[in-house]
Order: sequence, then structure tokens, then C-alpha cells
Amino acid sequence: MLKFYDSTTFEEKVSLNIGEVGVTDIKWHRTMNQIFLGLDDGSALALFDPVLSQKGAVTCVTKRARVIAPVEFTGDIVVKTPHALPLFRDIAYNKQKTFEKARKDALLSHEPLKPPPIKGTGGRQGTPATVTRHLL
Repeated sequence: MLKFYDSTTFEEKVSLNIGEVGVTDIKWHRTMNQIFLGLDDGSALALFDPVLSQKGAVTCVTKRARVIAPVEFTGDIVVKTPHALPLFRDIAYNKQKTFEKARKDALLSHEPLKPPPIKGTGGRQGTPATVTRHLL
């Protein structure tokens, strides 16, 4: 119970039932005109007058809850799970076939340029040259 008394006559003015938990600490903020209670279960409680109190808990209470609009999807959405169990895979993925296909492509496999069959065609030399010959 939280009880308020008149300071001149010591007469009980208001009695508030907090619940089954006990009050461990009470703080009154003079400028905000709010009372903050610390409770046994580790929670806190703020008491305020919506007309006389300023800032603090009043700003939280007067705000409307943010409305989150549901995301709208149009069309069919394909969810790809590369590491799914074979039972749940939609598309048969053969790693060996894709590897072989990439191996045949020179750009994907980073295959070095082969020397031309005829010496000195296409701006390349047919045989390996020394640095001196290259500079000349």
C-alpha cells in the first residue's frame, strides 16, 4: 500500500493498493510532479496526474502506438535456400555440372592465354622471351 498524509493534520488523504509486491524505494520529482516507485520484483512504477504533470511518463503515455503497415508482396516469391536438405530443395542443383561448365569458359576459370600457333601474331610472341628482348 502507498499512503499519502496531510502534512499539517497527519490525516490519511489517499491510499493506493500497489499489489502483491512490496515498495522498496520512492522518489518524487518536483518539476515533473511525478512519483516513481521501485518494487520488490525489480520493476518500476510511475504515478502522475495527466493534467498537472509535465514531461517524463506523460510523454510516453500520450504517444500513440506506432502502426506498422504490413508489407505487401505482389506476384510469386521464390525463396532460395542453398543449404536446405535435399528433401526440401525445389530445384535440382548439380555442383559438378556447374563446375564443368565454368571450367570450359576461359573467363570464369581464369585460364591463362595460350601462345599463338604462329610466332608473332596477335601482338604476342610465340615463344617465351627474355626481358631484354621484350624491351627492345
